[in-house]
Amino acid sequence: MRIGLDIASLTLKRHVDIVVLVTGDSNLIPAMKFARREGARLFLAPLGHGIKPGFKEHADLNWTTLSRPNFPRKCRQSHSQPSIPSRPK
Repeated sequence: MRIGLDIASLTLKRHVDIVVLVTGDSNLIPAMKFARREGARLFLAPLGHGIKPGFKEHADLNWTTLSRPNFPRKCRQSHSQPSIPSRPK
């Protein structure tokens, strides 16, 4: 809810021209509609998450080609200190 209010407030005061939403949450549709009526451009980046069909139509640009980054699984951290290479002489 707070993000939607921030989007509306920033676009109404003309502090932003472009809003980039990295989400798939369709609860932001009213804020998106408001921002577009106020002249802001909306870019949507769902990062590979599924989004509702009506959500796409409220964005000026839909970055569906972006995918979530593949972070490596946490490895066990060794308790030994890493060796520091010596400087060449």
